[in-house]
Amino acid sequence: MPPPGRRRPARPQQYRRVRGGVVAVSELHIDWTACDGRGMCAELLPELVATDPWGYPLIADKHVPQHLEEHARRAARLCPRLAISLRAVSPPAPAANPHRTQWTPAGTPAPRG
Repeated sequence: MPPPGRRRPARPQQYRRVRGGVVAVSELHIDWTACDGRGMCAELLPELVATDPWGYPLIADKHVPQHLEEHARRAARLCPRLAISLRAVSPPAPAANPHRTQWTPAGTPAPRG
């Protein structure tokens, strides 16, 4: 457990199960038309958000680790312009491999393997 006032270091991104067995992660989204560079998000979530010299947010990785999700929700809720939000995103689907009895779009049978 980290000392009081300290957060855990970032861990590799972990997908979590949500309702219906669908796997999802959260990612930060910034509405650039609403943001006016006050820097509140960087103060509330320094692990993921930095600021440029004018106070606008810089996000290196928009994926939010599970252990920082509550802090990210708080940063989104307290943004004075409501310019930052969290979005649930499903990971990309695996590449489809045609069954050996299926035909490929080119009209030739799929390779047997």
